Amino acid sequence: MPGKSRLSKFHLGDISELKQIGQERESKADLEDVQRWVKIAKQTRTLAGYSKSWDEVLGYFEENGVEDDDLHLWRSYRSLITQRKMGVYNDVLALTDIIAEDYYREFFDSPFLVDMLRRYAQHARPFTFLGHSEDYYYTYTHAHEHPIALVSIPRKGTTSVWNWLALPHEIGHNIFDNVIGYERELGRKIRTALSGEKFKIIGGRLPYGLRKNALMEIIWTFWLDETMADIIGTLFAGPAYVMARQEDSCDVAADIGGAHITLWDVKSMDMMKHPVCHFRVCICTEILRRIGFAGDAAELDIRWQDIHPNINEYIWFDPSAGYKELFRISRSELTRAMNIVLDVVLDRNMRVLNNQLLVELIKYSPEEHGIVLQIEHELARNHPRFPKNARPRMVLAASRYAFERDPDSADIIHENAVKGIQTLALNVKHRK
Repeated sequence: MPGKSRLSKFHLGDISELKQIGQERESKADLEDVQRWVKIAKQTRTLAGYSKSWDEVLGYFEENGVEDDDLHLWRSYRSLITQRKMGVYNDVLALTDIIAEDYYREFFDSPFLVDMLRRYAQHARPFTFLGHSEDYYYTYTHAHEHPIALVSIPRKGTTSVWNWLALPHEIGHNIFDNVIGYERELGRKIRTALSGEKFKIIGGRLPYGLRKNALMEIIWTFWLDETMADIIGTLFAGPAYVMARQEDSCDVAADIGGAHITLWDVKSMDMMKHPVCHFRVCICTEILRRIGFAGDAAELDIRWQDIHPNINEYIWFDPSAGYKELFRISRSELTRAMNIVLDVVLDRNMRVLNNQLLVELIKYSPEEHGIVLQIEHELARNHPRFPKNARPRMVLAASRYAFERDPDSADIIHENAVKGIQTLALNVKHRK
């Protein structure tokens, strides 16, 4: 009949019901995607030996779904599997896997940590992959038991072994996140230690009306995770780690506009997680002094002073308020706070570490340093020979020493370091 509405032929459902059904179907598709890729992982040569781990990965996502943070975690797993299946980067990833596992096992295989409460699976191992970032390393930590610790490495650093000294920092993140209750216990002890001190802070009214003697506690709360990764990195790799951090911090300082500057977005209560670029290196050299490498620390401090000759205070800016200056803290006052923090981190027994000191579990020793220096002299030779009692991670430290001593020999240093990592990995495997 002319003029009769044709809409009457349609049945319109409830939007909320349609949306819920659609989301359920999407979730099913996500899990099917996990199932497909886990099957591929178990058929991939470099991953097939970890079939049980991949079953556990599948079980986790079947139980928890693939959404929010777990969606990003799954995409990282998928990138890992894709790269290993393609095999294009297997030469690099095999090496970075060896180094990451060497650091990881050095801590978690400690006889002092038997039955320690851990967030990752007991048999967990780290895998590296080339992540979405072209510029920096990244660790995918997680709140539930997983059999794989994921470390993303940047493509641009793959041709220089000495750049892989970011790996002990990333494994540091995995350690700090893995030990259940570590961050809570350490944070509480640090806040207690700082709360009894008064610090001179230059500036007007502080954000949120904070008391000045409480501000230092807040700063170190924001910095704790990255500071612990640097502390562990220094304890793993010694002076070579600090050499690498000096170079990295120069790049970060250039990006942000100065080594003495840091940001605190007051509106969103979000402070930069890394310590001020200049001061971050100072933390690492202080650790070197505390573990017996005062001479190396002094030389590194001299180079740092030459690069940044007149930094005696650090400035916090608020980007949400047109980069308004918030306050300043002198280098001497922040150093005083740092020493209080390091006293807690290094010299206090931690209940969650089975009442051990961190430096009893990880410590770059004079004996290890001696082996590193032996390796350094081999890296510029045409036919290098590596000490049989060395570990692959020692090649990393040695490569930084060799590169700093003779940067024009960068190619042969990298090539020989690759040989050293491969050779020593086989030696370790045979000793087992």
